[in-house]
Amino acid sequence: MNGARPEEPSPAEAWLPRRALVVGLARSGLAAATALAGRGVQVVAADRSPDVDAGRLGGLGVELRLGTEEEALLEGVELVVKSPGVPAESVLVAGARSRGIPVWSE
Repeated sequence: MNGARPEEPSPAEAWLPRRALVVGLARSGLAAATALAGRGVQVVAADRSPDVDAGRLGGLGVELRLGTEEEALLEGVELVVKSPGVPAESVLVAGARSRGIPVWSE
């Protein structure tokens, strides 16, 4: 043995949700949705604008919900990832917090 200890994963790496909602599909939201989907998480990606170019997300199996912020999107979600441009008071973020769903952001 060389005495080196294996690096332990951070808490964020150790736990992955089964289903996550990404709110806001600008650069950070697209990156978060891509990363989560790449790790096998079932991802719903939402943006209140119906004109977002979500490009490659559909090909990754991400469920796209554009032009809506309905609270029903929170059903079965274990984590919400909020883009920096999404206000903390938005319907989905506030709804997640009131349900005890963790909300992560940059």
